[in-house]
Amino acid sequence: MSQPTPFGYTGTLTYGQSPPHPLVVRHCLHYYRFMKHIQIFAFIYIIFNLNTAYAHWDAHRPDAHAPISIMGDHTHSKGDWMVSTRYMGMTMNTLMKGHDTITESNALADYMMIPTSMESQMLMIGAMHAPSDTITLMVGIPYISKSMGMKNRMGMLSNARSQGFGDLKASGLITLYKKKGHQVHASIGASLPTGKIDQTNAEGKIMGYGMQLGAGSIGVLPGITYLGQTQGLSWGAQLKGAFPLGSNERGYRLGNASEANVWAGAIVHPSLSIGAHIQSKWNNAIQGKDADLNAAMSPGNDPSLHASSQTNMGLGINYLGRHGGLKGHRIAIEWLTPINQYKKGVHLKKDSMIVAGWQHSF
Repeated sequence: MSQPTPFGYTGTLTYGQSPPHPLVVRHCLHYYRFMKHIQIFAFIYIIFNLNTAYAHWDAHRPDAHAPISIMGDHTHSKGDWMVSTRYMGMTMNTLMKGHDTITESNALADYMMIPTSMESQMLMIGAMHAPSDTITLMVGIPYISKSMGMKNRMGMLSNARSQGFGDLKASGLITLYKKKGHQVHASIGASLPTGKIDQTNAEGKIMGYGMQLGAGSIGVLPGITYLGQTQGLSWGAQLKGAFPLGSNERGYRLGNASEANVWAGAIVHPSLSIGAHIQSKWNNAIQGKDADLNAAMSPGNDPSLHASSQTNMGLGINYLGRHGGLKGHRIAIEWLTPINQYKKGVHLKKDSMIVAGWQHSF
């Protein structure tokens, strides 16, 4: 017989046959969305490959760097250094569950307290150095500020804040191919637990997982990036992941995370380029739990509800100084907005985000 099943599956089921597990269906949907980005990347590659037959990769162009929100997108020549800062700011004011928005009253029917708003800001300080033409070393550490508004069933409002350095990330970028306007490089790195995971509120109680500043354990950071150029255009694709290696001292491990980026840019002036960007992110649920967090108190305290996926669209501008005191300085800004997002359980919906940065190569 035919019957509806979770996530809209309408296949034919016989008696005794179970529908696909929701997690299986969700991962299939994530795979499908990811493959759409790979198809876009493949199409761009095929269309432009013939036009780059005699081109040489040029790193001294405004579009030689990806949109500013993407890390590890480029390499350097032997002896080069680059220092950078990036600012990312975002606000959230709407509750959602699954793919849909919900009201505060509906959320309070299941929890004693719910989030009503959140402001998140991050300043990433980074440096890159190339000891050879094939290896570029990269390190970065974020300074994070988070503020969350809460409401309980009595209608009382409260606010919690956390602030400090997050986890330090260090990677090596290895150039695998660089010829005829194309480049491929792999990255392998580690995330070190420098961010605190014991942040407390004004009452001295431990705050939820999302308000902490780090993972609390070492993580592995693999990735691979492809870049292409023609005389006035550039494009690229990147896959990367973050995989914590074990539980932290509070008894839990953040879920594995993966990210896919596809972008393209065009030079509109020798010092200026514009670009477009599609980004998809997937996060698995937290494993284990913090014994001091009551999952029935607030949805943010439930480790099983931290699985999510999100697809963003971005538009950005890159400026590269070419003369005088501005030579080697880059200023970039990008606007990112969600076009699809999923949250397991009740969480705040992510809004548009601004990323701005400065980079200096020497």
